[in-house]
Amino acid sequence: MNRPISLPLPFATRLRGAAATPVGALAIAFLTWIFAAMDQSLFGYAVPGVMRDFHIGLGAVGTMISASFVFGMLSPPVAGVMVDRYGPRLVLALCLGIASILVFAQALAPNVWSFGALRVLSYAFSAALSPITSALVANTAPPRYKAWFIAILQCAYPLGGFVAAMAFIPLAAAGSWRTPFAVALGVLPISILIYWLMPVSDPALASTSSRSDAPLRELFGPRNARTAMLCALAFFLYGGAIGGSLFFLPTFFQEQRGYSASQASLIVGLTDAIGAAGYLIAAYVSRTRFGLWRTTLLWSGLGAALFGISIWMPAHFATDICLFGFEAMFLFGTASILTTYLLELFEVGIRGTAMALCGTTALTAGYIVFPLLTPLAVKAFGWLWAFSLVVVPAAAAVCVVVSFMPRLDSGDLRFGFPRTTTGSSR
Repeated sequence: MNRPISLPLPFATRLRGAAATPVGALAIAFLTWIFAAMDQSLFGYAVPGVMRDFHIGLGAVGTMISASFVFGMLSPPVAGVMVDRYGPRLVLALCLGIASILVFAQALAPNVWSFGALRVLSYAFSAALSPITSALVANTAPPRYKAWFIAILQCAYPLGGFVAAMAFIPLAAAGSWRTPFAVALGVLPISILIYWLMPVSDPALASTSSRSDAPLRELFGPRNARTAMLCALAFFLYGGAIGGSLFFLPTFFQEQRGYSASQASLIVGLTDAIGAAGYLIAAYVSRTRFGLWRTTLLWSGLGAALFGISIWMPAHFATDICLFGFEAMFLFGTASILTTYLLELFEVGIRGTAMALCGTTALTAGYIVFPLLTPLAVKAFGWLWAFSLVVVPAAAAVCVVVSFMPRLDSGDLRFGFPRTTTGSSR
């Protein structure tokens, strides 16, 4: 009896098939967000060199950061609405490719004005990747593992910071602070590959019943308005805590602690790497112990307290790595659990819009305001009191705002997913 010959599928077909699975979507989103985080982290490491070459002060750097975040507020809502209506494939690839070109151009900037303009534009496109990747993972992940998928995705941010730190040290030593920016052009062919790999439409939006024709009106309608505003306030404060500290840490370690540029970059990079564990631990704790609401309270409160303790401890290289790394597990881990919380509060059809407006845009607003406050506080009070008066209260206020939000446990969703634990709502 003759049996039909089964030929293996071509490698390209198998690769595209893998990209269409939930794990494949997570891998694409993870890689994309690593590149976005590297772009944002590179600037922090380059600040001392930028100040020296362009003869500007820390206040000018803070203004440049805030200006980039102003434009970074404009792109996420547009990207979020486009993802909800058309799927993430084209939007993700375009934003990633254009951002890589703009980051590369920063290496060629002849003066501070052109550098600042390119920095503003590159951040606008890289910021748009946050709601795209978050919505992609949330819409494709199995409900039971949604918190884990989002936690893994959030690990890409500190991992991107770690890779940027490890790359910045040798590349800057071989050339200047401009060299790492020039390497960013290598991301352009990767964005083309991602476009080719991704399925034509977002599987989660294949059904017209899950798509919203008016996501903005639905998000801010009577059903969701209060939750949306509280989410936006929490993300604004969290963005303030991160924006008021993270971009200034390399300079803080050099000016306050007395470390060299390479030592400061190494501390921040290792802190990012250690902090990545906080995302996964937060996902585990929220899933098996306390639920999303209580875990968000715990992580945000501990992050604020530990950051305040870390900055006041005496300078010691190994101690700083351990303290700031442990603190980052909670301060950075808050991003993971807060993002999971937001995405599970809203239905699929408006999830991208909710993440863009209440998440990324509100976060970016915090990035705009607080990088202006930190240099002013440093000038008036010094680094230690500046962080204590600007960053610590913002991080602690996240905990307060979350206490007024719905007490949603992991898996206790409002829109058709299974309940795994019992949670009460306000």
